[in-house]
Amino acid sequence: MRANTNFKRIENRVCALEQLCEWQSEMTRSMCYHSIDRDVRDMRNNVIIYGLSEKISYNDKTLVIRFLENELDI
Repeated sequence: MRANTNFKRIENRVCALEQLCEWQSEMTRSMCYHSIDRDVRDMRNNVIIYGLSEKISYNDKTLVIRFLENELDI
């Protein structure tokens, strides 16, 4: 009788842990989707300019700014 009671308690705890794991898995998936969505929304207004080094001179920056203003009306 006592073994049966202990087994039932263990079974209940395992069931609760399984439910918790499922919930945490769903929350993790949801947070991942939200993170991807936020990243995509942050990047959608970015302009990518190829062919320039990240360490550009002042003259190059002025050239890029003029291009953005004159050609793209930004």
